[in-house]
Amino acid sequence: MKKFSISFLFLLFVMTLFSPPDRTSAYTDYSQHRIITGEFYGEESVNNALQRLMSDTGWWAAYEPARDPIPYYQIYSGDYYNEMAAKERISHFQSSTGFSANYQPAGAPVPYQKIVTGYFYGEENVKRIIQDFTRSTGVNAAYEQTGEYVFKKRLVAEGFAGEDYTKGVIQQFQQSTGISSSYQPTGEYQEYKQFISGEFYDEELIKRVLQEFNTKTGLNANYEPVKYSDGTIISTGWFIGETQVQAIVNQIKKDLGFSARYESAEAGDSFRIIFNPLAGNSLSSATEYLDKKGWWYSLTPSDQKVPISFRIISEETIDIKKLETASVYFNSKNWWSTTISTGKKGPAIYRIVTVPLTENELNKGITYLNQLGIGHSTQITDEKDYSLFRIVTDPVLGIEQVGAFFSKNGWWYTTQATDKVGYAAYKIVTQPLLGNGKSDQALDYFKKNGLYATAVATGDKMNVYRIATGTFWGYENTVANAKMVTNRYGWWTTTEKVLNGPQVMTTNYNMTLAQMLNLQMQKSPQTDKYRNDPAYIYTAYIDPVNNIVTGNDVNIRSGPGTGYEIVAQKDAGFKDFRILGTEGEWTKIYLQFKDAKPADVEYYLNPNNFPSTSNQYFQFLKLSKPANIDVNEVNTKILNSTKGSLSGTAAAFAEAARLYNVNEIYLIAHALHETGNGQSSLAKGVQYNGRTVYNMYGYNAFDSCARDCGAKKAYDEGWFTPEAAIIGGAKLIGSGYIYNPTFQQDTLYKMRWNPIQTWHQYATDIGWAAKQITNMYNLYQLIDNYTLYFDLPVYE
Repeated sequence: MKKFSISFLFLLFVMTLFSPPDRTSAYTDYSQHRIITGEFYGEESVNNALQRLMSDTGWWAAYEPARDPIPYYQIYSGDYYNEMAAKERISHFQSSTGFSANYQPAGAPVPYQKIVTGYFYGEENVKRIIQDFTRSTGVNAAYEQTGEYVFKKRLVAEGFAGEDYTKGVIQQFQQSTGISSSYQPTGEYQEYKQFISGEFYDEELIKRVLQEFNTKTGLNANYEPVKYSDGTIISTGWFIGETQVQAIVNQIKKDLGFSARYESAEAGDSFRIIFNPLAGNSLSSATEYLDKKGWWYSLTPSDQKVPISFRIISEETIDIKKLETASVYFNSKNWWSTTISTGKKGPAIYRIVTVPLTENELNKGITYLNQLGIGHSTQITDEKDYSLFRIVTDPVLGIEQVGAFFSKNGWWYTTQATDKVGYAAYKIVTQPLLGNGKSDQALDYFKKNGLYATAVATGDKMNVYRIATGTFWGYENTVANAKMVTNRYGWWTTTEKVLNGPQVMTTNYNMTLAQMLNLQMQKSPQTDKYRNDPAYIYTAYIDPVNNIVTGNDVNIRSGPGTGYEIVAQKDAGFKDFRILGTEGEWTKIYLQFKDAKPADVEYYLNPNNFPSTSNQYFQFLKLSKPANIDVNEVNTKILNSTKGSLSGTAAAFAEAARLYNVNEIYLIAHALHETGNGQSSLAKGVQYNGRTVYNMYGYNAFDSCARDCGAKKAYDEGWFTPEAAIIGGAKLIGSGYIYNPTFQQDTLYKMRWNPIQTWHQYATDIGWAAKQITNMYNLYQLIDNYTLYFDLPVYE
């Protein structure tokens, strides 16, 4: 039953007379909680703690299992093949983990064994192998001669060209290896040859060429005259002072390379320079030099022949490569050259042969030749070498581990048992460790060190308990007591809700109940309390064919006459009535809602009429607190196949609650009430402007035009599916009522009874809030976990 009208002047009047309601209290928690402690190992430990707690506080408490009993484990390692290794590992294990451990024999006693190897060559070699063996295994060993021998070998290297080169290789070989050797010619004899150049007409030039030739070719050579000419003696003019003339002679030697002498005049300190006989280019060079200096000179023929051309001639050699290198050098200069046979023959290729060598010496020589890339072979001699030894170890247990040293190097060995016996292997066994945490820690130690280990349950277990107190009222009270326990005893604590209780606050309306009643009576509140009482309307004010009121402010009375009490007043277009018959000029009708009496209104206004033990108390439930429903549970238990178009729509209600912070249980109850459990025409969908529209909360379904006005509102809002109507209607309820900026109508009571905006009330039916409760209360009984928040009105 809904009716809306707006009076701004009336609102202003009310707000002038009364202060807006205000909250006067925070929530009071009526839930029941208990304190749970941390864990105690063993019944004796927890019982002592329990007795102490009960004695100190006077509380009731008990202990209970905290979890399944914790098993004890022992860690067993893999085998260690000597006692010392097991002891060292235990020491390291204990220092790393803090856990105690011991070792025990693994398997039956076995005899001690010693290893005897095959032979190794060389005393120094066998000493080195024993040193490596002891360092690797910790076992001592000795060596002994086998009495056997091997024949020494010579190392032979072939293919060295030239005797001098071969001698050089032998010298370098001996310096690097300490091995003596000799050389022998090999192959056919070859002719010796000489390299001869063309002629050079400048002695100084041929000297320079010869020097470069020897350096670049490695072929020793000299030069010799080829042609001669009559010589000429150059005599200079006179120079003053012997010191000066000596300096000039030296300068000529330096500049020209020519030798000269000086002689003095018969009298005085004058000297002249006399050149050795010159010819050809030498003579030209000397005269040009003197001309440039501006010195006078004279030329005198000499009876001495002077060479005017020269050639380079090499040593005799059979080294073809050197001769070829010499030819290449001259060709690169565009100079003529040739080679000539000397008629002499000799060996061209040599081989190097060492003295008889031991195996170590032989390997040393081979290594050197391999590094130089020189080919070689060996020759067995009849000289004997007694440098063969075998290794004999101390007797040990776990011979396989010791023998692995020789096996991995590919060395043969055999074992010999002794009379002594002992255990070949040991296992490390830890103390019993409580739980997987400690056993895993111990196993991790072995794993990180690359060692095998396994955990074995001992069969013993440790029971784990916790203390649980009796219940306390309210969360804050319980937390305060839990903190006291932690501070006093050092125990970890937490709280556990035993029974959900309501969270209750109050809102002071700042007016008396009588004042609130007077405000509400001015808004024509309705009730169906008198729905079975007679009602009459003057026949002239209705259209009996269309069952509709035709006039405005038409009075409906308790009897067929104006002398009877007015029970309602309706306007044109109202049709929510049923004609029962006529009595004279009056028509008797069935009218469900009639004007409520002050006593009727006061009953629903007074919160004291609805104690917390009644389901009517739910009209004070805070609708701004979502219930966080389980969608599947609600679809199964509430919105099932019996709920018409609301069947299976729990997800839409949950989404509406999430979007607009509106209690989804209220929305479901509201929708079920307004739609008759999903069976109303607006719930099933009606046509409006060619579209099917839905209205799940009865929005704008006014008394005078419930279907048409409700359909128009749905069309305007775009509610073309049940889900859209559920979510969209929740938005309007939230913004228009629950989060009303003037007065937050976040309970059913406030939605029906607004002390500030009496025109802004969800329904005219005075029992509307109470009628919504039955569905909402019953729905909450189907949910297992929830917390209820209530806001109680307080009148002065």
